Amino acid sequence: MSRKKKKSSKEFHHKLLTVGKFALLIGGLIAVGLSSAYMGMRFAVRGSEVEVPSIIGKPLEQATETLKKVELKLEVLGERFDPGNW
Repeated sequence: MSRKKKKSSKEFHHKLLTVGKFALLIGGLIAVGLSSAYMGMRFAVRGSEVEVPSIIGKPLEQATETLKKVELKLEVLGERFDPGNW
């Protein structure tokens, strides 16, 4: 019976070692993933703040000039007709 116990004990230690290695590998992968995400966000959000002047209700030419003074560009994505302003 003692041989059976020794064999069973060795198998248990081998399985425990295998599970430990697997857990360590998974933990390492999670740590690398989290640190990569953190560093990626640090670089992505590193921009500086810019104060944008209000151009609401201004004609296109005047809005363009106002933004050009603070070195910003105006891009018109669409237009709509509002009959309430006529």
